[in-house]
Parts: sequence; C-alpha cells; structure tokens
Amino acid sequence: MMVREEMTLRYFFGSVWNALTFTDAKFVRSMIALLFKPGKLTAEFFAGRRKLFTAPLALFFFINLVYFLYQPVDALNSTLESQTLGQNYSGWASDVVDNRIKAENISRQDFAAKYNHMSEQVSKLCLVVFILIFAFGVALVNVRRGALFYFHLISATHFVSFSILSMLIILPLLATGVLSLYLWATGKTSIDIDPNKDYVIFPILAVLGLYGYKMQRRLYNQGFIRSSIKAVLLIVFFILSILLYRLFLFVVTMQLI
Repeated sequence: MMVREEMTLRYFFGSVWNALTFTDAKFVRSMIALLFKPGKLTAEFFAGRRKLFTAPLALFFFINLVYFLYQPVDALNSTLESQTLGQNYSGWASDVVDNRIKAENISRQDFAAKYNHMSEQVSKLCLVVFILIFAFGVALVNVRRGALFYFHLISATHFVSFSILSMLIILPLLATGVLSLYLWATGKTSIDIDPNKDYVIFPILAVLGLYGYKMQRRLYNQGFIRSSIKAVLLIVFFILSILLYRLFLFVVTMQLI
C-alpha cells in the first residue's frame, strides 16, 4: 500500500530523476569503486554483496550509452576511413570496399555514408562482443588460477567499463576543457593534437596498465612481479581485442549494407 508521501508530485519527479540519472547510492557507490578501486566490483559481486552495487552489465550499458551519445573519439565505432587507413588489415579492407563500390556503381562518399550509419548501429548492439573477446585474454593471463570463465567475464566487463568511462568519456571532456582554457588564455583559435601520437597513447596505456595491476592484486592476491607481468599481458590482449573487434565490426557491417 502506498503511503501519502509516495503520491506527491515531488516524489514522482524525484523517482523520474533517479531513473534518468542513476543518482541512487548504489550507482554512485559503483562508479566510485569502478574508477578508484580496481577489482572491487568483481570481488563484491562474487562475494554475494550484489545489492550494494549496480550489476556489471547494467553499469556497462549505461556507460556505453553515454559514450555513444557523446562519442568524442572514434575508438570503438570505426568509420570507413579509419577501417581502410588506420588498421593492420586496412589494405585488405580497402580492396573489399573498392570491389563493393565498383559492383554497386556508387560513389565512395555515398558508400561511406551508408557504411558509417550502419557501423554506428552495429557497434551499439555488438559491443558486448568486445568484452567476450577480451575475457578470453583475461582467462589466458590467469589460466592457472582455477577460476570459472564467468569470473573472468565479469572482471573483463568491469575493466572495459573503466576503459570506456575514463579514456573515452572523462579524459576527452577534461582535455576539451583544458584546451578551451588554453586557447582563451593564449588568444589562439585552434591547436593540432593527434590522438594517435605516442604522447597520447602511452599515458593511456600506462593508466590502463596500472589499473590492470591493481585489479590483479585485489582479485588474485598476487605479488608485485607477477601482477606487473600480468598487467602488461592484459594490455597486450586489450589492444588485440580492439583490433579483433574492429575487424569483426567491419565484416558484420559490410554484410549488412
């Protein structure tokens, strides 16, 4: 039975606000743990304290939604240009695209528009595939720990969630703010920064490596050397997972357009 307070407009709009913004304590607690306590969400999940934190997939899909609404970096939704120019398989991909353009007698600009639209839709639906690919890497790194694959899958879900939130949402937002202040202070109109340069990529990999190290220490109770080696391996598998996911995305998109 509803109490009188639950029938007020204030209660109604407060519920709507919580539903739209996830500002309940469980979500805030989960975000803090995800960002600053690597491995804690996974450990708590398997310790049975699941009501205290947002479910792994729910947290991932919320972060995924924010990323695709904001999307300042073309990292997980690869455009036709990035697929045919910036990947290890770009030579093959470019030949496939050229053959399709000739077969359909369509301009490259029109084909790119079709491809990019479909790729965006596919990437929204298939990003879970990226987690699955990376989870195999996590399992290989910890193959002798005796844990079920499901444990590695949840661990991979939290790692990928952190990566998207920190590197593809928060970092670009902070960078945009800093650059805006710099341009305002110097009177310049623009500044050329290539996100593919070493001075951008190496700090990102260092942060992810540190996160992986702390995650290994918390989840597997391993020493400094072993955790450090496994953190490096995690980053290697993470990079390979991105490459495999982009290849998967290209193949699926080409089949659907």
